[in-house]
Amino acid sequence: MKLPKITRRQFVKAGGATAATLALSKFFFTWQGEPLLTRAADTIPAEEKWVPTTCWIGKQDCGVLARVVEGRIVKLEGHPAHPLNRGTLCVKGQAQLMSIYDPYRIKAPLLRTNAKGQPGEWREISWDEALTLAGNKIKEVRERDKRLLIWQKGRSKAKTFYDDAFGNASGATKVGHGGYCSDAAYRAMEYTFGLHGGVHPDFRYCNYLISWGWNLTSAGGNKLCWLTWPRQFVEARERGMKVVTLDPWRRAMGPHTDAWLPNRPGSDLAFFLSLANVLIENGYLDREYLVKHTNSPFLVQDDGTFLREGEKELVWDTSAGSARPHDAAGVTPALEGSYTVAGKNVKTAFQLFKEDVRQYTPEWASSVCDLPADAIKKVALELGENARIGSTMVVDGVELPYRPVGMMAYHVSQQEHGFQAFRAAGIVFMLLGAIEAVGGLRIDTDRKIHANFTALENIKIKDKPGNIYLKDSKFFPINTGLPGMYAKAMIEPEKYGVDYIPEVLVIHMTNPLLSFLGQDTFIEAYKKFKFIIVIDPFMSETADYFADVVLPAATIEKYEGPLGVDDQYNDATTLRMPPIPPLYQSRGDIDIYLDLCEKAGILYGEKGYIAELNKGLKIKDDYALDTSARPEVRDIFDRWAKSAGYQGGVEFFEKNTLKLHPYRRRNSTRRPGINPMAASDSVSTVKACCATSGK
Repeated sequence: MKLPKITRRQFVKAGGATAATLALSKFFFTWQGEPLLTRAADTIPAEEKWVPTTCWIGKQDCGVLARVVEGRIVKLEGHPAHPLNRGTLCVKGQAQLMSIYDPYRIKAPLLRTNAKGQPGEWREISWDEALTLAGNKIKEVRERDKRLLIWQKGRSKAKTFYDDAFGNASGATKVGHGGYCSDAAYRAMEYTFGLHGGVHPDFRYCNYLISWGWNLTSAGGNKLCWLTWPRQFVEARERGMKVVTLDPWRRAMGPHTDAWLPNRPGSDLAFFLSLANVLIENGYLDREYLVKHTNSPFLVQDDGTFLREGEKELVWDTSAGSARPHDAAGVTPALEGSYTVAGKNVKTAFQLFKEDVRQYTPEWASSVCDLPADAIKKVALELGENARIGSTMVVDGVELPYRPVGMMAYHVSQQEHGFQAFRAAGIVFMLLGAIEAVGGLRIDTDRKIHANFTALENIKIKDKPGNIYLKDSKFFPINTGLPGMYAKAMIEPEKYGVDYIPEVLVIHMTNPLLSFLGQDTFIEAYKKFKFIIVIDPFMSETADYFADVVLPAATIEKYEGPLGVDDQYNDATTLRMPPIPPLYQSRGDIDIYLDLCEKAGILYGEKGYIAELNKGLKIKDDYALDTSARPEVRDIFDRWAKSAGYQGGVEFFEKNTLKLHPYRRRNSTRRPGINPMAASDSVSTVKACCATSGK
């Protein structure tokens, strides 16, 4: 397939050019002893080669070609065969060359020699000493209480090895960073539609886009980076897509939008509720979609719960004139109305929603959002008109609903009402039947119904929290492993009903003191840990002030994966492969975990780290790793690749970089709840959120 390229001229034509200046600062730390020197030039054979690998910085894992001259990486370029970056590489991707050769990289394992809570003083130690010390601390607390061990992740680059295998083998409480990133949107979409992601438009077919708090020229999107979204956006603009921007800041999106609505910060929920009001009042409703694919026709009792017959929710069957199970043969559900069933007054979920949003007029939203009422109403009417309700389009030989209206949003979800604001935005496009329709609002690149769709439906609030980050507690019922919660709980355990204080913390590639909100809270919490292990190529503020031992990780020069390469239209698998051996005394992260688990006594056996790798990577039969012997990292990937059917094993990726999967491509014919998917997919009716209650 020939892939189009976007030139600078095209980008300027689509909207305008924006320049940005990146200011860099370096954090210095006290170093005892002589720094380790780089290898002498005469020890490396003179040669030049191009080595395929995968970007280490961004979240969409762009394909990279590393130019290696005499054993040194001198240039990073985009891989032309990669379906997402198509031979290009953003400035961050190119700048990772500076990270590789940063003179302030940690060059050897370090042991603190002064008290914590102040800039560190360090002594270089051997890997064996560092791993033995760290492993023994993990082993000791696990033997007493596994809850005493916390694993704090940053942007995980190989979830199977870190989040899953280490977490399961060690029993550590896993804490992420997504609560500061976009988790409100993820939980809102899982809860409402069952799909795991933020929101983004179907750029190939979208004609009308709401850009909500998104900065085109310096931001990516849901699971993607700088390159893919702007390219798809520009192609859509050249095709004629109209853009309305909802954002207090004009930012660099200004030249690329047709209308700018500078709403008051935090007023987004009111804006989308008002859009829903106008759509309903003017009849812009995809009634067929609402009846077939949402819980809109379910009958709701006065106490806010669904009316059921056994486990089946009931609807009002207009043909029978009575209440019947929603999935009964031949049932024709009423979308609106009030009814009496066995002496009980009931209304459809949509009726309740309609009555509720009647109060959220454009005039009301105007006072909240600080926007003209006419401007709000205009957006709603344009959405309704451009949705082309009732129309279809044939895509790849399949006739599908065509609703060419979408929205781009991501980190804007991190606001006080972010969860509900994203649900309200989703409802707007649900009313139009645009969820997963051609040209409409798409949520995830993986078309599987997420486990949280059911889990969030059945939350059981506990008086005392289930763990240190207060999951399922009366304080934070829907919790996503927010680090700030465990920090608060450690400082005031009695307040939150916590009966233990964690003692050992493993921090992998993140810097909470600088990047997480509530630095004072973290400082006080970190004072309570008895031992902190940091795995990182660099000395972060967190490590400098609180780490007991620092283990130097490699940057791009390591094996890591498997990595999914997908957007809405492509699907591929790749690996990160080392263009050169790890520099200095650094090690690949997977090597570090293998050795750390061995020292902690959790590497071998049926419940050990290796066994978890077999399970997580689905390495089976003759290819399964021996759970009694420490494997080499390259051999792990070789066995995984062969077990997965890649001929040649890891050599396939070392030569070809990635494997495209056209047969399972996330194309426009795979629509959860609208079009039957392949047998390998999870098939589920999309749940809408018209019912404001009814659990």
